[in-house]
Amino acid sequence: MKLGIAASLIAIFVVPQAAPHEELILSNVDVIKTFDQTKPTNIRGVIKKVEWVNPHAWITAEIKNANSSRTNWHVELASAAALRRRGIRPEDLALQKSCSVEDWPSRDGTKTAYGRKLTLAGGRSFEVGNRFFEDLPASQSRQMK
Repeated sequence: MKLGIAASLIAIFVVPQAAPHEELILSNVDVIKTFDQTKPTNIRGVIKKVEWVNPHAWITAEIKNANSSRTNWHVELASAAALRRRGIRPEDLALQKSCSVEDWPSRDGTKTAYGRKLTLAGGRSFEVGNRFFEDLPASQSRQMK
């Protein structure tokens, strides 16, 4: 009887708590597989679109190329919930604001990147990436690919 009660309590309280962490770890592995953390870059442009969603927020930045043409870069950020916990609001990422993004580019060569730090023209900076990666040794992240 005691074992049945203990198993029920574990099923009710422990299993639901573990499930979100498993999803977080799996989504982080996807980020490591998709973006190349060994080749950090910095893109500068103007914010054209903000998608304040979960599991990851996104911005689209229009970049002016050397030949004066323009290219849209899609930058994945941490979740909207994580950004809110850091005090970042959608209005902080207003359209038409100039920005610079420290990022990891996509491994497949598309104009997609994983943002780590976003700096607006006035100098205000935000950590916009998942903090999971900041503490992850490069050797460990390479093993997860």
